[in-house]
Amino acid sequence: MKPEFRTSSSLTSKLLLNTAAAMVLITALGVAGYASVLTWGTEYLINSVMRQNVERLSRSLRFDPDGRLVGIAMPANAKAVFDAMPQDAIYRVMDANGNALVASDHVLQPLTAPGRRFVADQDTFHAAPSKVQLRVMTVPTHHGDHTYYLQIARSERLQGRLHADDAEISWMVALVVGLLAMTAFSFVVWRTFRRSLQPLRDISRTAASIAPDNLTARLSVAGMPVELLPLLNAFNAALTRLERGYQVQREFLATAAHELKTPLTLMRGQLELGEVADVAQLLQDVDQMSRQVQQLLNLAECSEPQNYHFETVDLSAAVNEAVDHLARLSTRRNVAFEVVSDNLVILLEADRGALFVLLKNLLENAVQHSPEGVGVGVLVSVGDGELLVRDYGGGIAQNDLPMIFQRFWRGAHRRDEGAGLGLTICREIANAHGWTLSARNASVGTEFVLRYQNAGQGNKCRDQDQMNDLAGYR
Repeated sequence: MKPEFRTSSSLTSKLLLNTAAAMVLITALGVAGYASVLTWGTEYLINSVMRQNVERLSRSLRFDPDGRLVGIAMPANAKAVFDAMPQDAIYRVMDANGNALVASDHVLQPLTAPGRRFVADQDTFHAAPSKVQLRVMTVPTHHGDHTYYLQIARSERLQGRLHADDAEISWMVALVVGLLAMTAFSFVVWRTFRRSLQPLRDISRTAASIAPDNLTARLSVAGMPVELLPLLNAFNAALTRLERGYQVQREFLATAAHELKTPLTLMRGQLELGEVADVAQLLQDVDQMSRQVQQLLNLAECSEPQNYHFETVDLSAAVNEAVDHLARLSTRRNVAFEVVSDNLVILLEADRGALFVLLKNLLENAVQHSPEGVGVGVLVSVGDGELLVRDYGGGIAQNDLPMIFQRFWRGAHRRDEGAGLGLTICREIANAHGWTLSARNASVGTEFVLRYQNAGQGNKCRDQDQMNDLAGYR
């Protein structure tokens, strides 16, 4: 025998892996996006930073009551940058005429583009006053009636160094934040799943204890996630059906054993008599027991819905076929049939063989309970939605009516030697088609009423001959 390999799948592991992959992807996309901005949006970033520097410089200006500039009160950290790198970070303040008033490098001249004079409305340009390439931004500011021009300059080498540092820091920050976020989220997921699935582990132990001799247990839905409730309710419903099925099978087996025990005891007694045994009676007992066994098998087949093959069947034609099949029995018992159908063509979705068995058993039961030689002994009426089979016998005791469809039930005045399964088989077939079969006493005799409708498509019968075999037994 080849070993069977099974792979287990953990929902928690899947969620953690998918979450980790998603967060890595998001982090990578974020870093890649930032790197793209650093690569292709350098101009925008530099201009944004320089405008922020101009705004800080503007807030640092100090004026007298007449609005004239008297100095700059720059924060110590910002001032340290300009003092430490006098050639790479420069600021200058000019009056309305372009005369430099204050300069971080103490050069009281405005920064200008190569070969040009100071232009007040020139926002951003490049300059190289000391062979160091500078990016210069000029922004006007107003204080009272006075106008001043602020210039901020940063060297290209300083900008390149800051750009590289920003990229490196960004990668490190993204990596650290991604790892921390991934770790925190993974812990939350693991903890949440562990707490949420604990009830599932509890009911798993309950499910493992369920066996054919212990079908009363049910899985508790208390504290279970809402997403699992449909599955648990369906499982509990399946257990209920399974318990009911086991109970029916136990009752069926017990009754079948009792039914077979009596003829077997009689046969054994006759065999022990030796030459005195009545061979004809012994053969009759064997035939009767064989018929009971066959009916038990047929009843088991009728009780399974998958054994039916549904097709369009003419009910009136099926009734006539059953009447013709019982012609010899009705002649022998001197009981006549009367079929009233008004030439109706009633099409049903039914299993042809099973429908024949149902009709045959109902008609045969009526023949067995009809008095001989009374002309019409069995009336069959086919209508729209209802089939009626009536005999003109002595009827059924009112207390016995609820029991006539039970397995192995026999009336006190039964004439035939059947196993008491014929009407049970009829009820099983009717239920499988979605029909109802009932009995009631008429003014004379008993009426069996089959109420039918199109039952839709069914499943294919495993062996149509098994259904046809039912016709030979009752």
